[in-house]
Amino acid sequence: HTRYQQYYQGLKVRGGNYMLHSNKDHVYRSNGNILRTDKVSIIPELNLADAELKGKAFFESLVRRSDHTIQSLEIQVEAAELCLMDFKYPDISGNT
Repeated sequence: HTRYQQYYQGLKVRGGNYMLHSNKDHVYRSNGNILRTDKVSIIPELNLADAELKGKAFFESLVRRSDHTIQSLEIQVEAAELCLMDFKYPDISGNT
């Protein structure tokens, strides 16, 4: 398998990845998502602290849709990074 990660102007695009499935030199399947970035600004709209708070709230909203409870998880921000993300990403990633 060959996995590709989409970037736009040096920023990782979360949810923008593609995989080629191959056997020797023959590609027999491909799947993934490539997101449109032609009208996307890479200028941050939030400062780092606000981005971390919004990221934590977003993660907690995903947990509420799962079988876990917020109390059962300890949420820590390890390292924030500027990236682009399609808001449909959790639904299309299989990580809901």
